[in-house]
Amino acid sequence: MEGDVALMPLSQSQARERQMVEAARVDPLAFEALYERHVDAIFSYALQRVRDHAAAEDVVSETFRRALENIGRYEWRGVPFSSWLYRIATSVIAARYRYAPQIPLDDAPEMEDEDPGPEEALLVGERKRELLTAVAALPPEQQQVVILRYGHDLPNKEIGYIMDRSEGAVKQLLRRALAGLQRRLDDPGGSR
Repeated sequence: MEGDVALMPLSQSQARERQMVEAARVDPLAFEALYERHVDAIFSYALQRVRDHAAAEDVVSETFRRALENIGRYEWRGVPFSSWLYRIATSVIAARYRYAPQIPLDDAPEMEDEDPGPEEALLVGERKRELLTAVAALPPEQQQVVILRYGHDLPNKEIGYIMDRSEGAVKQLLRRALAGLQRRLDDPGGSR
């Protein structure tokens, strides 16, 4: 299957990114371009997972440190370089927070709206809190797949690479997560 990936033509963006990776392999200063290209997305992902600004910054720092140290081992596998970074960030988060208690959802940063009216803002805010509460109640892998798919709009193939699962397993995990969310949202006060 990896042979098939090599036969697929690269998009301009993928080709440019591949050139950036190759440059970073020979010159560590060239890694800065990769950092600038991906730091915001990795920070957003980390913040959604750890729910603390300072901790998310630490995760990003450790993620890019590990990426720079291991850039020589990175192999092009037909998925964007960012997938490798998400995978490293996931590993950093898992190692760091394996035994740490999660921050209550009430302390999570609020998502910004684009000037809705007061009534609409109240309804939207309540619905977001319900949704965030429901997502937080999911098992960690289901939380991760929902965040990657809907929070970062990544395709299942990339999510599979990040989570070290097949694309079919990602689809199944996503189905279970969505079913769990549906149950929680349909019956927020009832038994689950």
